Amino acid sequence: MEQGGSTMGEEPAGLELLLGLLLMAAVPTVVGGAVILSLVGLTMWATAPLRRRRRAKAEDGRAPSGGRPEVSPTPPGAPGGAAPDQPNRPNTSNRPNGSNGELTP
Repeated sequence: MEQGGSTMGEEPAGLELLLGLLLMAAVPTVVGGAVILSLVGLTMWATAPLRRRRRAKAEDGRAPSGGRPEVSPTPPGAPGGAAPDQPNRPNTSNRPNGSNGELTP
């Protein structure tokens, strides 16, 4: 008994091939995304008590555990301090302090 014709199926059409490739790409993307989101969520869950402790200590005025106490910047109006409306940063221009850039005779 001889069977006639080809035993292989037809080649997939362009749209069918594209859908197959999309499906093959979607599965690892969904699985990988779920794994990454799970790891991020577990990390946030595991570090929540530490973040709560640090927040509570910061509200009490104490330094967070494992770190140095925060050094407050020079208060405004103090020698070397910034004006109240300006950030505390060094003078990096070539002008002397208080100069508006105009030359005086």
